[in-house]
Amino acid sequence: MSLFAINVRSRIQLAWAADREFDKVVSRRPEETFHFVTLAPKQFAVPIALAPTFDQKTLKAWAKDQLRGLNYVGMIEAAYYSNYNPVPGSRSAMVSWHIHAIVWGCSERRIGAVADEVNAVCEPLIPGRPAAHVRIMANHTAAKRIFYMLKIALENYRVYPIRETSDPDTGEITVSATGEWIQKKDRLRPGEAVKMALVMGKRSLPMLMFSAGEGTAVWTKALALTRARIRRADERFRRKIEHLY
Repeated sequence: MSLFAINVRSRIQLAWAADREFDKVVSRRPEETFHFVTLAPKQFAVPIALAPTFDQKTLKAWAKDQLRGLNYVGMIEAAYYSNYNPVPGSRSAMVSWHIHAIVWGCSERRIGAVADEVNAVCEPLIPGRPAAHVRIMANHTAAKRIFYMLKIALENYRVYPIRETSDPDTGEITVSATGEWIQKKDRLRPGEAVKMALVMGKRSLPMLMFSAGEGTAVWTKALALTRARIRRADERFRRKIEHLY
């Protein structure tokens, strides 16, 4: 129960442990190039009313298929969109279930081909933006992306169409949609934070984590270390309470 995904203490402890374990990977590969991969196709975005019953196993299985044969640690994340919902017939807030992964042990061309394939067959969540994105990371910054991957939902995303306001040739002022969109974000309001807590429900952190290759040992050891630290902290607290009484 201590590893519920809405448990902030658990996320902090897991981030600390995962950072420690991933640092070991980085130290063994001083010349390695690491890649931060985001996969966010439209097909995994649902109205917020349906988000609590979303089966994360479908997204996890899909992501594993895309990253087959690679070393990685991955995490499923839920993003709250308050004013954007591409689902036909729905105007409610939306939750975009997507994944972040740190990938290593492959060439830029190899991971680029993965992103190209996803972008070729998957519709993006936001028009004009890719469904798959890859960022190359320096060796010394790779482990710090663990903290980003393990953050709890804190932001409200809002999407707006980009409009042309003037004609560059005549100077005539017009307003017309360009087909492109811009995304902005702000802190979740208290009510929105409650909604996202309900979206996560009783999901645990292990249910949202996945890995392959060398990444499997990173997640396994990080979870074991997290559980041990939580147990020790709880035991210290229990003894303190008993001492008081």
